[in-house]
Amino acid sequence: MERLLGQEKLISVKINPEPATGFIWIDLSLGFMPRGQTGFDEGLGEKVREVNEELSKYVEGEITYLSIRSRIGGKTLNDWFPPVPAQE
Repeated sequence: MERLLGQEKLISVKINPEPATGFIWIDLSLGFMPRGQTGFDEGLGEKVREVNEELSKYVEGEITYLSIRSRIGGKTLNDWFPPVPAQE
């Protein structure tokens, strides 16, 4: 996979199924988060989608799951970049 500017060359990946919820967690090392990333952008979102889609293709037809979700350095994207409440 091509890297975004600021991502490390070596990124560890661990796959953690959670049978109780039906989730499969993809745990990416902190090096997946580009250095200096201060906000969510489409480039980072696309890289996370690429990782999720790759695992989805790999397990398709082999196991049943509800959702594939990713964490970077133990945090979800919402943990890294909390949604901003809509202004009224």
